[in-house]
Amino acid sequence: FENINLSMPINIFLEVTLLRPFGDESDIDLVIVSEYDFLKSWEKLRTYHRKNWYRIGHYNQIALRRSGENVYSGFVTLKWIPDYYEKTRIDYEELSNKYSNETVGYKEVNIMYFKNSVELVDYYIRSFRIIKGL
Repeated sequence: FENINLSMPINIFLEVTLLRPFGDESDIDLVIVSEYDFLKSWEKLRTYHRKNWYRIGHYNQIALRRSGENVYSGFVTLKWIPDYYEKTRIDYEELSNKYSNETVGYKEVNIMYFKNSVELVDYYIRSFRIIKGL
């Protein structure tokens, strides 16, 4: 991830596909299309789930179930681990914070791993349809 340049892809994204104004509350999605990273992240999420299911509470159980639906749709983020003190979540936050810099106006950066480009396109088509109310 050392050579990722966020400015050009974000500018292209904003100019071509933005459906609502990009404002102070907006965040940045850093998309990584890699079956290997998708599967590795999914396994970390599953490991957390198996080890902690009965101690995380009902709300977090519902959130993890929703995360499973998203994994089925071909994407995962380690942000879904609800325990901020768990090593995998700490590592995710450190990497995410690395990209929340001057280039992106110190916006929150969400790192999302997609299984392949088909799942990536499908995710954004569904998102745009939801925003447009279709």
